Amino acid sequence: MGDAPQTPARSRTVGATLKQHRDARKLSIQDVAGRLRLDPRVIESLEADDFAALPTALYVRGYLRGYAKVLNLDPEALVASFDAGAPSEPPKITPELKHPAQRTSNDRPVKAVTYLLTLTLVLLVAAWWQSSFIVVDREEPAIAEPSPPPPGLPYPITVVRHPDGPFYRAPIEERMMEAAILPVQVPPPMPAAIKSVPGGPDRVRARFSADSWMEVFDADGNELHTGLARAGEVVDVGGKAPFSVLLGYAPAASLEFNGRRFDPAPYSRSGVARFTLPN
Repeated sequence: MGDAPQTPARSRTVGATLKQHRDARKLSIQDVAGRLRLDPRVIESLEADDFAALPTALYVRGYLRGYAKVLNLDPEALVASFDAGAPSEPPKITPELKHPAQRTSNDRPVKAVTYLLTLTLVLLVAAWWQSSFIVVDREEPAIAEPSPPPPGLPYPITVVRHPDGPFYRAPIEERMMEAAILPVQVPPPMPAAIKSVPGGPDRVRARFSADSWMEVFDADGNELHTGLARAGEVVDVGGKAPFSVLLGYAPAASLEFNGRRFDPAPYSRSGVARFTLPN
């Protein structure tokens, strides 16, 4: 059995409390960052109370809960100390938008563009019509041979003989195939990144549409997954139920427990959800 979680002292800041307990356990910043799967700079910012260098307060609360569990501290007391000293976010200022004046067909630039487009279209149609009646001989030219006039005609006629080239021998279907345009091959979409943890008869699978913190512990208190899940990632862990699950941003997670959908919304508070599977 481990030691009972300790409540951080209120007289110290959150960062000072974390650093003091980390030093007492003889852990380095790299040790804590490795357990939480975070950048060591995140740990340094937490201990320096430099929360402005970190993402939103939602992520900071997730970092503090994970850090508190590593040091065997009370996560909620640590988060409460952070909330008590966290500055409120300034209100967003919406700039005044002025819609540009719409141009009408009577404006001179609009008329000029219309005339130019019409002239271009007429020229293109004329070029196409002219090219449709011009035959380009790519091989040998046709040979005109004079022949004597047939019986009953007082004048000679000209017989046109085409050369015996491949172009004149090929059926019309082969000529059409030469001019056919092949379809463009579209590569298949890349699959989403999957973090899978084998083990146990029960499984929890979560797909994230945005960045979110996630913690999963099995029935024996073993840590199956703790870390930040990026948008598009899938976390798939196995172990022995019941599972204790924490989501730092529940609206971004789509969960399945043993193949069945689970909605964490009823257990979410300010975006953070803590629940047990199965309920």
